[in-house]
Amino acid sequence: MMLARRLRQALVPAVLLAAAPLVSATLYKEAITYNSQVRWSSSVFPAKVISKECFRHPQHGYVMTRVVIECIEVGVKGDLGDTVGKRTTFNLLGGTKDGVTTAVADSPFLAVGDRAVFFLQKTQEGTIFLPFLGHSVVRIEQDATTGQDMVEVNWPVTTYGKATVGDLEKNARITRKSLASFLEDVKEVVRLEEERAKEKAELERRLQEQQQKDDSGR
Repeated sequence: MMLARRLRQALVPAVLLAAAPLVSATLYKEAITYNSQVRWSSSVFPAKVISKECFRHPQHGYVMTRVVIECIEVGVKGDLGDTVGKRTTFNLLGGTKDGVTTAVADSPFLAVGDRAVFFLQKTQEGTIFLPFLGHSVVRIEQDATTGQDMVEVNWPVTTYGKATVGDLEKNARITRKSLASFLEDVKEVVRLEEERAKEKAELERRLQEQQQKDDSGR
């Protein structure tokens, strides 16, 4: 039931405040899959939470949490995690300030020292946010027996075709795998997305050339 509820929520637009230095303000109706996570993220990389600070937005008074993360392994996409030790700051709506606590559904609770693979989006204005809130934070835990870094994901892996909520609920399952294996999976999706973008650009170029020929022949 919990997984089904989360999948339904993933299909509902996540409306968040967007005014720098606020975070997150895009409407997404796409289901959460490897493909959608990669498509809506400009940077993907493992990082550790270095600090967090709750504050009130100076104009609107909303309680916010400023989170600082540090890259712990070179990422598989984008420039935010292109160097180990590089730090990134983003804000989350919610937190506790002056005895007032604000909670947002599906927003991740991050503590100092937490490790995760972060799927982050950076706008043209420089605002950094989590496109799918808590679903864009894949936590890293060390296996008590082997000492290996592991992650758990419950995203259904789909093709580029449309998937219904029923399809996602039927096919979704929690998968536990090594961090290295997970990053390889994401890297492959990044490659496929890049190929798809090139094919689309090439098709648009050919259509434009054909249009120009048609126009010149009239």
